[in-house]
Amino acid sequence: MAHENQSVRTVNESPPTSMAALGIRMLWMLVGNFGILLLLLQIARNKETTFSIYDVLYLLLIPVVVFARYLDVTRYNGTTTYGEPATLSHWRTYTIVLVAVAIVGWLAAHGIGYLTT
Repeated sequence: MAHENQSVRTVNESPPTSMAALGIRMLWMLVGNFGILLLLLQIARNKETTFSIYDVLYLLLIPVVVFARYLDVTRYNGTTTYGEPATLSHWRTYTIVLVAVAIVGWLAAHGIGYLTT
């Protein structure tokens, strides 16, 4: 009987996820990544060879997503894909990969836009 109570207590020890934490996670996981993809598609479809509003929004969204992930890791007990606690090392890796992919994606989108004019 005592063993059953201990296992129930162990399951309930994890803190509940707050609405702020859920909002931050939704921002960097869904809204941010989906927004980045949509903006890249718009940049590629844009026939202008200069900066457009889509470029500005894209360049503003990247740091917002990076900062949202930072808040998730430092304030809201963010986790890795495997459910382990995320560290600043994970955040640095995420940031480097995101920025590198964002640069390549932005250049590719402009290349596609230029080639289709």
